Amino acid sequence: MTEKRKKFCREYLKSGNITTAAKKAGYSPRSAYSQGSRLYKKDEIKEYLKKLATKLLEKEKEGLEYELIHQLKAIALADVTDDIKVETYEYLIPIFDKKGKDTGKKETKISQRVTIKDSDQFRHNRAVASIEQKKDGIKITYASKEKAIEMLGRIQGMFNDKIDYTVHVDPEGTHNAVSGFIPYKGTEVPEK
Repeated sequence: MTEKRKKFCREYLKSGNITTAAKKAGYSPRSAYSQGSRLYKKDEIKEYLKKLATKLLEKEKEGLEYELIHQLKAIALADVTDDIKVETYEYLIPIFDKKGKDTGKKETKISQRVTIKDSDQFRHNRAVASIEQKKDGIKITYASKEKAIEMLGRIQGMFNDKIDYTVHVDPEGTHNAVSGFIPYKGTEVPEK
């Protein structure tokens, strides 16, 4: 297949338009529609398009898998204290007597205030599931760390929910065996 035809195929996959693809591949703008139509009907072109599309889908899938793992890692490793600051401060309040008169004395109170970084400065913005304005302030919800850790473990093959057991029973009871069973270290396995 010529380079011109290969370029037609690449351009067709980008635009989805045979006329545009033919023009970008170097065919005359006047005959681009007819050239594109003629090329598109050729078996050689159809096979090459299929091959290119398959490669693109594989690359896209790999990119998606990488992005998924990257997102799950961001959630699993997120630390909310990197995005907020808890400040403790003291303040004085007047002390009143039983009649409500100011005694001139002050009592020290301790309080805390949470300040939130601007959202564009969040260190763990990938882990933020939602931000809502409430009447008393802002509510930030983070995605579940536990779920992200569990999903990462499954992807890495660390967890196995399915265990297959095969039990072989000898009618006389002298050669019973269980296969597919791996005891924990230190666990005693009875012989009978």
